[in-house]
Order: sequence, then C-alpha cells, then structure tokens
Amino acid sequence: MRNLTLLFVFLYGSCMAQSVGGKLPVPDSKGVVYLFDPSNQTLKPLPEERWSTKTRSYCVDRGFGCNIGKNDISLDISGDRSPLRIANNKPELVFISESPESARLFASTREEKDKKRRIFLFLRMTMKRGAWAPSISGGLIPGIPVVITQFGDHSFKLVPESPLNPGEYAVLAPVLAVLAPGLASETAQSKNHRIFTFGVDADPRTTSPETRQ
Repeated sequence: MRNLTLLFVFLYGSCMAQSVGGKLPVPDSKGVVYLFDPSNQTLKPLPEERWSTKTRSYCVDRGFGCNIGKNDISLDISGDRSPLRIANNKPELVFISESPESARLFASTREEKDKKRRIFLFLRMTMKRGAWAPSISGGLIPGIPVVITQFGDHSFKLVPESPLNPGEYAVLAPVLAVLAPGLASETAQSKNHRIFTFGVDADPRTTSPETRQ
C-alpha cells in the first residue's frame, strides 16, 4: 500500500511538473515584439530601433503632366545590420495586441548605394488626376506572408509562411500598423511608432555567440 501511495505521489508530481513546465511564457510589455525560443520556452525582446521615413515619388502614366502618380514611403534605419542575429529562418515572434492581424513583417529593400542604412518599403499611395480633384488610394503594403496564431491567453505568435532568406528584417508592432497612414511625416518619432529588427545570417557560423538565437 505504501508503495502504491508513493507511486501515486510520484506520478502526480511528474504531471504537475510537466504542466507547469509546459506553460507558455508571458510577454512583459504590450507593444514589444519578442523572439520565442521553443527549446527552453523563453522570450527575448527584439531590439527596437529609431527610424525616419523616406519618400520616393514617380509617375506611372504621363499625359498632360502626370495622370497617375505614386508615392513609395519607406522606413529608413541607420546601420547596415540589426544587433540581433539569428540562424533560424522561420523565427517565432510573440506580441500582445488587440489587433494582431495588423502586425507586419518586412524585408530590407536596401540598394547598393545605401550600404550603411536599412530601407523597408511599407506604404504605397497612388494619386489619379480627376476632373475636379485627384483621387488618392493605397496604404500599408502586406509585407512578407505570415501566419498569426494565439499564443497563451493574451498574446499572439507571428511566423513567416516560408523560410526567410538571409537579410535584414523589421517588424511593425501592431500599434504602429494601425496608425500607419500618419507616418508620412519625415519627423514622425513617437512612442506609438515602434519598429523592431533582426537579421538572418546565411551561415550560422557568422553569428556572434552573445546574439545568436
């Protein structure tokens, strides 16, 4: 009987340990994006970086002047690399939001001449000439296709649909995505406009031990 009691206590304790150990971690802050490591069930905040906007205007239909014009607005971040380097090309990113579907993941579109900066196209506006007034359409571009699922009770997980190519990436926190139309200002830099970055390296051996995930 004593052996059966000890066996029950052991099994009960094991089940409880697995239940506690298997509980998903909870993000510390709303509006922050975290990298989830499923191997040890931990969350690490992505580095938040300061940014400005860069606008490129061009005409796609010339008539008497320009019948259709476009504005491409990009996030401009100084430095050629994010401080966080990862070897996993399908990172799991976790955040808290009331509008998780508005989160976006973008890849750098940096040109050769912009080696010391990272450029992320995120907003495209089209203006068509009208009889009385121009019509304006467009908005936040979709970015990289991702899958967003529930993560725990109050947070969500974003994972790219396909493995990411080596390069630089930026995550627009949901609060930023909701307010995106107001980001056209070159000086926009408020607490609601938050950008988090990471980089995927081609060879895991190029990542430094202190930042490798």
